[in-house]
Amino acid sequence: MDEVINSYKKLKDKYRLPEYDELDREFLIGDIEKKDYLLERIRKLIEEKIRSMIDILENILQPDSNLINIYEYKFIDDGKKQEVYKIFKKFVMYLRLCEEASILKQEQKTAEFISKFYSDYSHLKKETVSIVRLLKESWEKESNIKEELNYLG
Repeated sequence: MDEVINSYKKLKDKYRLPEYDELDREFLIGDIEKKDYLLERIRKLIEEKIRSMIDILENILQPDSNLINIYEYKFIDDGKKQEVYKIFKKFVMYLRLCEEASILKQEQKTAEFISKFYSDYSHLKKETVSIVRLLKESWEKESNIKEELNYLG
């Protein structure tokens, strides 16, 4: 573990990366056991988080035909869906940047991706949390199950 942290500190200084503890808190990089290809391993953990966020947002914009997604889709108004789309677009842009870094396998590109994404992540996370809270509220409101099931066809 100390080897991983020491290796990260060197990379942090070389590429001006975020603090180890900050990345660990958000992406659980403390679970990484090998220092080899450390930035690539961190990139993969960040990619998992990005894909998770995209899944949440995509189900609001284009729901699968299951009760949860359709109910939540119906609850969100068009104005809010526009906001969701803007956040969704940002996450997809970062996903493509992440995939580019993965394909190129260049330490510099991977470091740039990590830094760029992390600098925007706090804002994106805050916006996504507000959307998740709105979805949660949709389930706290009273609704008529018969009406909901009729809506689903």
